[in-house]
Amino acid sequence: MFGNTSHFALACVLAGLMLFSQGALSAGFPDTVKAVTLKPNTTVTIEGNLAQGISVSDLSWASNSAVACFPATQNSRYRAPHALFHVKLPPHSILKVKLIPADRGKPMSLYAYQMTADRFDVVPNLNRVVTCEASYPSDRPFVGRIEDGTRKVELNAINDNYNVVIGVSGNEGVSGSFSLELTLKQ
Repeated sequence: MFGNTSHFALACVLAGLMLFSQGALSAGFPDTVKAVTLKPNTTVTIEGNLAQGISVSDLSWASNSAVACFPATQNSRYRAPHALFHVKLPPHSILKVKLIPADRGKPMSLYAYQMTADRFDVVPNLNRVVTCEASYPSDRPFVGRIEDGTRKVELNAINDNYNVVIGVSGNEGVSGSFSLELTLKQ
């Protein structure tokens, strides 16, 4: 088939490049993570529902020291399905995320993690991140804070682009719709 080894080597290299380029084209977040486009210095409001989320029974990623999102003592706050969204975080910007449950009596929880722009990791297959922030109901009241069901997190970018995944969950059995207010400040 191949007259000499140099032609065979060239054929192998070309086949490898074709496989690599196909993999590069398909790289990205799965369909279970909804894309949200942000504009600088504006707030985008999106609607979601935990019924459209994915089941994440293994929460060990969250207390892993390379992720450090929330302690294992708070895993009960994230037993409902996880509704996932992703955004691009440009350099020199701040992303503010606010969760507003439709039924403020249903305890929902929020987290957001950022990773380099070439990574598309999704929970529970999350081994390391640049940073992760979480907000969940407290068992104790805070002085000067009224519990209204809203949750807030904030992420910063210095010199690089980042991929950000935002997750909304709740205690086991919690369901319902919610709004996310995403504000990108540049």
